[in-house]
Amino acid sequence: EGSRLALPIGVRAVVTEFGKDQHDAIERCVQIEQQLPPLREELLDEDIVVAVKATEVVWTDTVMATGQYQHQPRLPFTPGVTFSGVVVWAGDAAIAKGAAVGQRVAVAGFGVGPRSSGRYQKWGGCQSYAVAPISAVRPVPAHWSFEQAACFAYGYDTAYHGLVECGQLRSGESVLIHGAAGGIGIPAVHVAKLLGARVIATTRSESKKSFLQDLGVDHVVTIGDGQGGVRQFRDDIKALTGGQGVDVVYDGVGGDEITVESMRCCCFGARVLIM
Repeated sequence: EGSRLALPIGVRAVVTEFGKDQHDAIERCVQIEQQLPPLREELLDEDIVVAVKATEVVWTDTVMATGQYQHQPRLPFTPGVTFSGVVVWAGDAAIAKGAAVGQRVAVAGFGVGPRSSGRYQKWGGCQSYAVAPISAVRPVPAHWSFEQAACFAYGYDTAYHGLVECGQLRSGESVLIHGAAGGIGIPAVHVAKLLGARVIATTRSESKKSFLQDLGVDHVVTIGDGQGGVRQFRDDIKALTGGQGVDVVYDGVGGDEITVESMRCCCFGARVLIM
């Protein structure tokens, strides 16, 4: 075995087998074990080593632990697709691009962590030390906590990619957001409002209405039918848009009863985003 970085021994969470469902995976298939510091020989010049302080655990992680995610890591693996911490080692190329020991950073992206396909797949955030390329590293604002930094990218990258890069949402347009009180819905509301769009949010529960109003949405439509299903809501949306329909649908829920009905809520040339 080669030489290791001079760091204290840490711990890591390891998924040792796939669970039959998400609850089973969490309760039975995740083990805690000792983690040795990274080997110097496995680090590239463009790499940094992060002493992890916070990791976001989301739906992706729990589904991955059942073996049903579309980008499935090899067993055993450490979960945690986005994380934050402090740089404890940096290669020369990483330093040339701004990395520094002691720097507070967040790590995110498809090229790192358990849903990636290359050499960084084993470096999920649920461990004391993780390795990432400088291309996946973001500086953390001084007024942010590590928890805030770890939780930012998953939701806000999704919202930005959907609304800006794919949906091309513009100021003055209207957007219908399903699942607006959820992990990718709240960021979508924030991004849409920053873009100057008019936001119509849906919820199945009246109890979430005040939360969504406080979030800043322009209109809230309750679409639950009172029996666990979804009622027809096209007339509500058309009424709120002067009969025209919305310019963009951001569907973070899915299913025929939501997605197909949403297509009846669109204006001509609208963009429908299945998130």
